[in-house]
Amino acid sequence: MQGNEAERGWKKYRTNRKVDITSWSKNPGWSGILASAMSVALLLLLTGNAFAGLPRCYGVNDQNNSDVWFMVPNPGAVPLPASTTITLNGARSGFNAEGSAYRPFDRKLYTFQCASDNTGPCDLYEVDTTTGTTTLLKSDIIESGNRAVEGAIFQTHYATSSEALYVTVGEGTSGSTSNQIRAFDPDGADDIPGNADDWSPIGTPIPVSPIAITGLAYDPRANNGAGQFYGSDDRSAPAGNSSNVDIYTIDMASGVATFVAEAQLAVDGEGLTFAADGLLYLEEDQGGSGEGRSIFTIDPANGNMIKAATFSGSADAESLSCNAGARTDYGDAPASYGYAAHSLPVFANTDNLAFLGANVDDDDDIVAQAAVGNALGDDNDADNDLGNDDDGVTVGGTGLQGHVFAIGDSVTIDVMPGSDVAGSNGFLNAWIDFNGDGDFNDAGEQIASDVAGTAGTAISLSVAVPSTGFSGNS
Repeated sequence: MQGNEAERGWKKYRTNRKVDITSWSKNPGWSGILASAMSVALLLLLTGNAFAGLPRCYGVNDQNNSDVWFMVPNPGAVPLPASTTITLNGARSGFNAEGSAYRPFDRKLYTFQCASDNTGPCDLYEVDTTTGTTTLLKSDIIESGNRAVEGAIFQTHYATSSEALYVTVGEGTSGSTSNQIRAFDPDGADDIPGNADDWSPIGTPIPVSPIAITGLAYDPRANNGAGQFYGSDDRSAPAGNSSNVDIYTIDMASGVATFVAEAQLAVDGEGLTFAADGLLYLEEDQGGSGEGRSIFTIDPANGNMIKAATFSGSADAESLSCNAGARTDYGDAPASYGYAAHSLPVFANTDNLAFLGANVDDDDDIVAQAAVGNALGDDNDADNDLGNDDDGVTVGGTGLQGHVFAIGDSVTIDVMPGSDVAGSNGFLNAWIDFNGDGDFNDAGEQIASDVAGTAGTAISLSVAVPSTGFSGNS
């Protein structure tokens, strides 16, 4: 066996869904996978690995129905991914407002209950996306006398370690409280996410012109990381060539909405959102497109659309929220090895508790990762000022690239756990696909099982290459 970009298989924060991941999550832990056939893994990156930059999307209805639809869209796939249902429980089992927002910081949904679907006041609720449990966070976040919430989005800035909740209020074009965008600070006076969040208003309401915005989206990667807001118009005042939904960029300083594209298909389109794959998504639940209850990608440059997932039920899915802004370290191995991903902090000032090597991996940017045709994209990305971050696994003091593991040999592999918190403890798990059959299920292929370690102290693994090892690159 010869190492070929082999350390790419040891990416930081790595585990495998075919094993019990609680073995590392019970403590900050280091996990590694040494994948076979890395040339195949890199080819999958070029052709669109379904598990890279994985989008996660949620549809919420405005009819007090207890269903939230969870989808992992895959544009153009055959068959298309279908939704699963999260049943709401707790403080409320349904909502009537038309906006919800995914918060990258805690990976929960935030949605609203208003006096009616057209009038305030509106209360803010948190939804646990795992259990469906709902919790009231702030009563009358939109005061009485205002119109109801139409759209919502979190703006998350990694570099400045800041976030804000933006909400569109009232899709009408008349009245002093119609067609506004409101901004709220989740983090309060102490500016610490999750600590006594108070959701205080930021500035004054922003009047939007010249059209009424319903859907609201934010692309955190646009404009070299400065971000860009987008909105959709609910087909009520089209700037394009038909009554299809129009997409606009929004200048939050002035409130000016600028037309950029008309949707290719006659979808409902009130739910608009970006996901972790960098794509813009919108929903269809009215049947006008003839495509059924679905979500689509839409290219904001030209309005072209690709069907990406289907969802069940019959309630009006006015809100669509996806995981733009979430930062995740994804695996590079082919899908047969299982889906590997670990969450990374969404703010630069948050400690990374566990990684391998000197630096945290930067492959949350799947575009940069795939651009050069191998797993070196994140190392060469202009946004990565850390250089080569695949430095946590070595043999004899050098990386695995080019090392020959002969059948019958005993090889010492050194793994360096890292952490932003000195003295952090964790556990290492690692695998090698010795026989090259596309999985880690064979006897002896897990070379480390819950090996305890401390950040900054190398873990040495003595690995015997079995007689069943295959000849070729791994």
